[in-house]
Amino acid sequence: MFGDRVRCHTEMTGPSGWILHAAMAGAAGALSGACGKLSVSGDRTDIVAIVGRALGILLNVLATAVMWRFYLKALGGKSASTPVVQAAVNGFNFAAAAVLGFVFFGETVNAIWCVGAGFVIAGLVLLSAPAQPPAS
Repeated sequence: MFGDRVRCHTEMTGPSGWILHAAMAGAAGALSGACGKLSVSGDRTDIVAIVGRALGILLNVLATAVMWRFYLKALGGKSASTPVVQAAVNGFNFAAAAVLGFVFFGETVNAIWCVGAGFVIAGLVLLSAPAQPPAS
């Protein structure tokens, strides 16, 4: 019964576990932004809109707390440095925000966004690549 939990926790905290935590932090950060955008959009002032806004703000706070939890877990891993974790979280957040923006708000992804995403991916690859010892 507890063996599965222990095994799952061990896998998530292994050498590459920080990547999963960084992805979860990025996704939660994007969800937080989407909830915040939903909670302040619209001009309605009836009770349904007010309750919806309050719920959006509550979900924003919860998603932000989840984001910080996984961000700190990713930083706690011994396999990656702080700049690498930060870049990974930002990359995952960037991608998740684009997907959520497309799905919930009908936002489009244009060529400039794709170029920016390419730069983010290139930066992630450069930062996460193992350091090469200097040639002697």
